[in-house]
Amino acid sequence: MPKLSIITINLNNSAGLQKTMASVFGQTFTDYEYLVIDGGSTDGSIDEIKKHQNKLVYWMSEKDKGIYHAMNKGIQQVKGEYLLFLNSGDYLVNNEVITQLVAASEGRDIVYGVMVVDDNGKLYNKDYPERLSFSYFLKDTLPHSCSLIKRRLFLEFELYNENLRSTSDWAFFLNMICKYNATYKRVPLPFAVFNMDGISSQKENWEWILNDKKDVLKKNYSAFLDDYKRMDECELQLKKYSQQLINIENSRLWKVRNRVVGFSVVKFFFKK
Repeated sequence: MPKLSIITINLNNSAGLQKTMASVFGQTFTDYEYLVIDGGSTDGSIDEIKKHQNKLVYWMSEKDKGIYHAMNKGIQQVKGEYLLFLNSGDYLVNNEVITQLVAASEGRDIVYGVMVVDDNGKLYNKDYPERLSFSYFLKDTLPHSCSLIKRRLFLEFELYNENLRSTSDWAFFLNMICKYNATYKRVPLPFAVFNMDGISSQKENWEWILNDKKDVLKKNYSAFLDDYKRMDECELQLKKYSQQLINIENSRLWKVRNRVVGFSVVKFFFKK
């Protein structure tokens, strides 16, 4: 059983696929198997895959039902202890990163690094917190391209929800951390470059992405949402109350200051 299974899904992105595969093949870490799941590309991607098929343990090309259907196909073929989903267009930052992340994993269920975002050629790092919570997942997620995930989580609990168009990885991380108490570790290391041309990065898709997230939360975490809403309201009231106290204190100090200044002025004139 290899330590790591790397899965790349692709659809008509031959140039991105080349970049992704080159970053994998250049790794000093060798205890891995590599799979490519293609969705029936017609742009030359298949030729690119065939060039390197001797380095792949498995590849296929057929129409699928979407991103997560393709990712689940890959999961069903792998044998590694950990899985890494590095989709076409994404690539590892250097040849040592997998070695470094695996060495730091300490056997945790999920190990995640820093994502380097490529926004039309402008690169910047997106880091993630050391402590994860339900409130965190209400606002953000973890990057599947920068996360090693133990295969047993998919086998024992759930695969990706294929009914969700681009939020199933978020739902998976939310469930693993908040429902099934998966262990995790943050490694403060830039790991992979994420290209911003995907579905979830397009502004016109944000509304239905938000609706998908709301549906997941209402279906599985309605009680948590009610509690979180009440906590949020309490926190807001506490902030308002604290601000009122600060205002009162500032007003009191201002009055004291005016008295002191006034007394000093009177004292000055009496001296004269």
